[in-house]
Amino acid sequence: MASQSQYFIKTFFCAVLLSGLCAQVVQAADAAKPAINPNFVYMHDGQPVSGWGLQLGDPENWATPVDASRKAKSASGKISIEPIDFKATGDALKISWSPRKAVKGVFAIYGSAIDLSKFENEGAIVFDMKMDMKPDKDVTFGMDCGYPCRSEMHVSAMLKDLKKDEWTTFPIPLNCFTKEGLDIKKINGPVVISTEGRLGITITNVRLQKLPEGEKGCAK
Repeated sequence: MASQSQYFIKTFFCAVLLSGLCAQVVQAADAAKPAINPNFVYMHDGQPVSGWGLQLGDPENWATPVDASRKAKSASGKISIEPIDFKATGDALKISWSPRKAVKGVFAIYGSAIDLSKFENEGAIVFDMKMDMKPDKDVTFGMDCGYPCRSEMHVSAMLKDLKKDEWTTFPIPLNCFTKEGLDIKKINGPVVISTEGRLGITITNVRLQKLPEGEKGCAK
């Protein structure tokens, strides 16, 4: 009996030591991860990066904030979001615009204004995106620079060309927005997606990314 007790104590002691060692390894691994720069990354693994927040809008309330659960609807129910799995649990965001509501619905990421002028002709806003339900009306992807400053790109045709249920990388060069009047020195909404029709997309990892070598975007 004594030997069994000693064995149990030794085993328990080793488990405690190992758990502490594991915790140290995990902490060290976390510390080794590069910090995410909110000037260049706006959503990571389905979550808004620190300094940015998610917002839903429709005519009943254009600025409905989304809490940490990331499961929400706009005031009239035109647009809804929920976390969904991509490569890990809840690391993407499913966004749905209801066809039963004939009003405009807006999904946006907002925060304090940032200056992206250094990257105007070198960068693009990039999404990892999956098409869930193709649009039946005009869709715009925009950037805000403080109300009423906004620039929008009409992307319905591009979205309709995407294969349903397949993940893709979807870029829009910054100079396509500035060409339409965006003040790139004061971006407070790097992502604004809207439509009055139906649409279903899943997105994650929204970031600023360098254009491929030789690519000029919308610059002449």
